[in-house]
Amino acid sequence: MHSPPQTVKATSAPTRKDRILATSVSSFATYGFRGVSIGDVAKTCDVSKSTVLHHFESKAGLYEAVLETVNAALSDITLNDGATRASPRERVRDVIGRVVSWAKEQDDHACIIVNELIELRSREQAPPSWSLAPALLKLREEIVCGQQAGVVHEEDPYAILEIIFAAAIYRSINRAYRRLSFPSDAPSEPAMETAVVSLLERAVLR
Repeated sequence: MHSPPQTVKATSAPTRKDRILATSVSSFATYGFRGVSIGDVAKTCDVSKSTVLHHFESKAGLYEAVLETVNAALSDITLNDGATRASPRERVRDVIGRVVSWAKEQDDHACIIVNELIELRSREQAPPSWSLAPALLKLREEIVCGQQAGVVHEEDPYAILEIIFAAAIYRSINRAYRRLSFPSDAPSEPAMETAVVSLLERAVLR
């Protein structure tokens, strides 16, 4: 008896809206919110401004969609399951290591996070609808626990996260430069990651 042929589910190609959103993530990561216009996005995507506005209504709406994408990517940072049993110091070290590792593949998202954290520090409080709040809150809680235990420097917890993400970006941005400048003895990826994590631990932990 022959088995019926299995149906292979085709993978859908990215839609125009998907392509606009992906391009916008890269643009906002590079130039920030104020440095990007709907016209810039339209030109990069080779579409009209009206096409961009058809999908996202406004620049603010487009940026909100970008932040939702970043927040979804942030959810990939899964803290150690045993973190609740670890010391506050080890839990903060876990945050540092996982953020640096995550940013290795998420350069644009990490850049947007740093921009948002810098902007956040100029406000009296986070806006109620801030799209990055859910994912960053769990990281912030670990920093606060470390501060309460006296193992993390007394600074705005979001400023501590800004330092961690910014160092991860610096590592990523300079990776290609170092390889071009020192092709024969450029440090290996694991060595670079270890060095950045070690530097951050010295900067953040007491």
